[in-house]
Amino acid sequence: MGKREIVKKLEIVSNILIAFFSIFPLWIKSFIYASVDYLPGLLGVYLRYILFKAISPKSGTNIYIAKHVYLKNKHNIIIGNNVSIHEMSYIDGYGKVSIGDNVSISHNVSIISFDHTYQEKHIPIKYNPSIAKEIIINDDIWIGAGSRILGGVRIDKHSIIAAGSVVTKEVSSSSIYAGIPAKKIKSI
Repeated sequence: MGKREIVKKLEIVSNILIAFFSIFPLWIKSFIYASVDYLPGLLGVYLRYILFKAISPKSGTNIYIAKHVYLKNKHNIIIGNNVSIHEMSYIDGYGKVSIGDNVSISHNVSIISFDHTYQEKHIPIKYNPSIAKEIIINDDIWIGAGSRILGGVRIDKHSIIAAGSVVTKEVSSSSIYAGIPAKKIKSI
């Protein structure tokens, strides 16, 4: 059996598994996803892929989600084709997160699609309401290790976020951004 036949059979099995898991309520799918979070190797990558596709409203193919990646509010996270998310990353889809095609998210990256408020002085700050702020990460983006992408940000295509950067504003296309807060340092 050649490589193409194996890939076709795996695709058929994947589609069956995605359809099967799709019938379960979100809380059950999330529970199962959490139970395979620490599963190493190709089996762990495959099961995280299948379960994410069953949860996400729209997701592409060839999505690599490493173990120890925390995805919160998965039902508000859209991931395109050929995307890799590496260890110890955190993505919260509270305000919606859209990730395009051919995106690489290095280890220990945080993507947080909301802001805390602090105006209600009669209650502790941590209990003040949150404001949802959508994040859009377009195609062909590399987000360096330890970076933070904050709510309301749009990263245009073919750009790089340098390691350790904190992105608080829009990132223009074909650019490298670095620093705290991230600023454009070079066109590519």
